[in-house]
Amino acid sequence: MKKVFRVAIICKFILITTHIANAYEAGPFTLEAMYIGDVIGNLHGGIKTGAAYMGKADIAVSFHTDRAKWWKGGILKVKLENTHGGTPSADLVGDFQVFNNIEAGNHTYLSELWYAQQIKRVRLQLGLIDMNSDFMVTDHAGIFMNSSFGVPSTISTNNPIPIFPLTGLGFTIQYAVTDGLQLAGGVFDGTQKDWDENPYNVNWSFSKYDGIFSIFEVQSTYSIFKSLESNIKLGAYNWWHVDQLSNADNYNYGLYLSLEQEVFHTSSDACMHVFSQLSWTPAAYNYNDVYFSVGAHATGFWKKRPADEAAIAMCMAYFSSDKEAETNLEVSYKFSFLNHIYMQPHFQCIFNPKGTETHLDTAILLGLRFGLNF
Repeated sequence: MKKVFRVAIICKFILITTHIANAYEAGPFTLEAMYIGDVIGNLHGGIKTGAAYMGKADIAVSFHTDRAKWWKGGILKVKLENTHGGTPSADLVGDFQVFNNIEAGNHTYLSELWYAQQIKRVRLQLGLIDMNSDFMVTDHAGIFMNSSFGVPSTISTNNPIPIFPLTGLGFTIQYAVTDGLQLAGGVFDGTQKDWDENPYNVNWSFSKYDGIFSIFEVQSTYSIFKSLESNIKLGAYNWWHVDQLSNADNYNYGLYLSLEQEVFHTSSDACMHVFSQLSWTPAAYNYNDVYFSVGAHATGFWKKRPADEAAIAMCMAYFSSDKEAETNLEVSYKFSFLNHIYMQPHFQCIFNPKGTETHLDTAILLGLRFGLNF
């Protein structure tokens, strides 16, 4: 009952925020609010069968210097976040990749606080940043629940990178070489403090033991198939830090590739995109050394509901000391209402869950996600 009351309060807060946002939209401020809820049931396998609820609420305020008639191209953003509910990946399923991308426990914290400046073809950003907002983004994989579709497991599980839920301090630069070619790089604090040390994500400090996480990405949006949309990203990253016990330098690095391709687009705007992700990191340093995914995402096929989306995908995490990969098959359909509300039933089948030290049977899950965004 407490959970239902909490969700109702959050939804009411978002609706009130929406009215405020509409009032300020024409001024220098932009307000955004979002709530995501997810009901999950593990029907078979994993650690045990059962159900759980998870939720995530966001509110963000951006200040635009050009709208304030100060100078062009400046944005200051503050974003607060709340996560609540169960942890079914850890308690019910036992998978390695974390099958739901909003699972984070019960926390309220500062998610982003940064300033960005656009100077012609260059964008500079400094502050508390979610690295996954600008790097490793596969747009047509964003509809899926599994965390690896957002950030490949070889990167998120082997390095303490600044992504949801614990973001970090950093600096990024993006340069649009041409309209279809972009270069991007970033340098971040190499170690994010855990919730015990940093419960609200405002306890920032720099130490030589933290090290540095750096990343570089090349993106091409030039069409490679029948003049349809293409998006190719190739990236490399490096994590350097000093071991506190031995005082020795430690290194880790890896590569990733993301491919997205529109395969057809009708005159009525029905379209389908396919995508694939591949990432690698040295097996000598990392338990999960290879990740691969492939999927398809379609929109506009139901004339009565042109904004609805359908998607199917599979992602696999391979391990340096284990012959069996963890494989997640996911099918999802997203019903959109009034541009601000959606309902998204989803099915997942997780073969060889690898998040525990014991063998687990294939997990079969059903879920229903809903969202409000303004």
